[in-house]
Amino acid sequence: LKHGIGEDLRAVIVHGSVVRDDWREGESDIDVIIVLRRSSRAMLEKLTEPLAIARAAARAEAMILVEDEIDRAADVFPLLYDDVKRHHLVLYGSDPFADLTVDRKHLRLRIEQELRDLKIRLRRAVIDAGGHKPTLAAVVTRKVRQARFPLRALLAMLGVPCTDDLEAILTKAGRKLQVDTHSLLRTKEKTEEAIDTLADLLASAVRAVDALEDEVQR
Repeated sequence: LKHGIGEDLRAVIVHGSVVRDDWREGESDIDVIIVLRRSSRAMLEKLTEPLAIARAAARAEAMILVEDEIDRAADVFPLLYDDVKRHHLVLYGSDPFADLTVDRKHLRLRIEQELRDLKIRLRRAVIDAGGHKPTLAAVVTRKVRQARFPLRALLAMLGVPCTDDLEAILTKAGRKLQVDTHSLLRTKEKTEEAIDTLADLLASAVRAVDALEDEVQR
């Protein structure tokens, strides 16, 4: 990367599961942030080969950011930036996340938005499946995975530490929100129950994050 773009490469940062120590070989990607001083088509094309090599060799998935846009975007990417700020490793260059502030109000709003969006989309997905069990199983499996990130962030806001492991998140979220989540780990065998459980879990999670609004404002 440095050979290709020189001083325009400001930082290379690893974040996500590999930094949190719950990375799984053959399953997990290595999440990388490439920070540039500026961006242009010609510069981006110079990144093609090294990032293709990194993807093939180590399942590295890169996000490309320009350094002066990071701080201004903290209000619209609070979940991502909060996670990066807490769990990252600088491989090269300066650390643009060291002094970054993620507003708790923005974090709460984003969690609520993602959870409410999942609730709405789950209803439509059930309708579209038309009672076809394999389709329903695929739907609930996909939605459970999509819920992992906002649920983990909600647990953090509620003071419940948790890894990125899906089973751990579902177990702790179920315990905190008083929902039995066992069926969500057996979506093929308990498809209908899993659909109902996920709907209950999302509803409870929305109530919990909604209840944080007054606390965050204070």
